[in-house]
Amino acid sequence: MVVGSLCGIPLTSLIIGDVWILYVGYTKCELLLECFQNSSSSFTNIVRMHTGSWGRLQLVGSACGVLTLPSFYIKHGILSADDFENFPRPLKRKLIALQWSTFGSFASLELLIRLLKSGVLISCKKLWQNVKKQFETGAIKRGGRPWSIIQN
Repeated sequence: MVVGSLCGIPLTSLIIGDVWILYVGYTKCELLLECFQNSSSSFTNIVRMHTGSWGRLQLVGSACGVLTLPSFYIKHGILSADDFENFPRPLKRKLIALQWSTFGSFASLELLIRLLKSGVLISCKKLWQNVKKQFETGAIKRGGRPWSIIQN
């Protein structure tokens, strides 16, 4: 129950990120294509612009990836160094932040799922239920230390 609720946080942030990517895709698509004129057409293919929401999502997502790790793409000849330097700074910062927040959301989702599968949270829940039951029966007084429960 707790992990399911906590998994909603990264999922919600991923959905918000997708909505923001679509917004950028529909409002700044031409700007993205203009800014990457000297770069390889593998990630700025103009055909993507005409394939609807999915194409715009791919276009902005590939621009986020290229701007986040520019040295790799410049080294392999996919991104032009001039295009990277001349890209509008405010939009560059936003796209890089979006890429890292997406990485963080997926990592936190993975961590929460692994915690759920490992059973760590279930044992914590059982421990808490045991302590709560001891308080209700009066075996432990308020302010007392429930160390004997933890050792059992």
